[in-house]
Amino acid sequence: MVFSRLIPCCVLVSGLFLSGAIFFAHAEEPGNATVHVVFSSNSSSYERVKDGFVRGVQDGSAAKIRYYTLSDMASLSQSLAVRDLVITVGVNAAEVVLGSDLAAAGILCVFIPKTAFESLVRADPAKRISAIYLDQPFERQLSLGRHLLPQATTVGVAFGAVSSARQSEVAQAARQLNLELQSVHIGPGNFVKQIRPLLKSSDVFLAIPDPQVNSPRQAKWLLYSAYRQKVPVLGFSKAYVTAGALAAVFSTPEQIGKHSAELAQAFLIGESWSESVFPKYYSVEVNHSVARSLGIKIPVGIDEPGVNSYE
Repeated sequence: MVFSRLIPCCVLVSGLFLSGAIFFAHAEEPGNATVHVVFSSNSSSYERVKDGFVRGVQDGSAAKIRYYTLSDMASLSQSLAVRDLVITVGVNAAEVVLGSDLAAAGILCVFIPKTAFESLVRADPAKRISAIYLDQPFERQLSLGRHLLPQATTVGVAFGAVSSARQSEVAQAARQLNLELQSVHIGPGNFVKQIRPLLKSSDVFLAIPDPQVNSPRQAKWLLYSAYRQKVPVLGFSKAYVTAGALAAVFSTPEQIGKHSAELAQAFLIGESWSESVFPKYYSVEVNHSVARSLGIKIPVGIDEPGVNSYE
């Protein structure tokens, strides 16, 4: 379900931007600038980002756009001008472009997890870069949970090595929605034994991206254990919902592409734009079978396209 408005999350987002964020200057002769889009590969997900980007640009203004994969970097180097914008799609493209000596007016990294982007920025903080994260803000995810489970008072979250740095962000989002955070840091050993006490103390469980916590095997055991204990799980993808989570809020590749096109158009008309942002457009998926099994009544239309039903 695509929403045209965002859940108010300025308080949360204000603390998420990188320290010392670098603002894009107005593009030099923006009418003559070219947008260079570099894809990590030819995968179907990246093709869907491209589809959304192309449609978004067509809805706005005519723009000079060139598309590349990582095998075309020599061509990019030859055609790039200092007034141009480079958009990277995916982690690999961002890593290659940010690790190069390309001179451009700005670099926008999209379809990239927040933690991955921040690790690349720390490696070279002097470059003028920004991002559209692949992640959703935690407040947006927990707002969905609050809407589906208004009586919930506690939310459980399992952190791994990658996600542990974001625990304060999760805690802040939970406080804003009057939820008490229950958490555990997953270490070596039996995953189920570590997760089971957390589920017992949680009214709802929020799954967040982390390979130490959400590998396919661990996600399977998490969903199985949560279902047995009748604890609904909020996932972070459509696939997670299909596997057994109650619901998830996420951005499709097409939505990321559309948002990218809007920022590219802003660049081309000479507008300045700055900090990295979470996706502007997003969707909701609900597993109605799981909801029925857990006795949860789903508000009508919450996962129908175009219905702003939980804002």
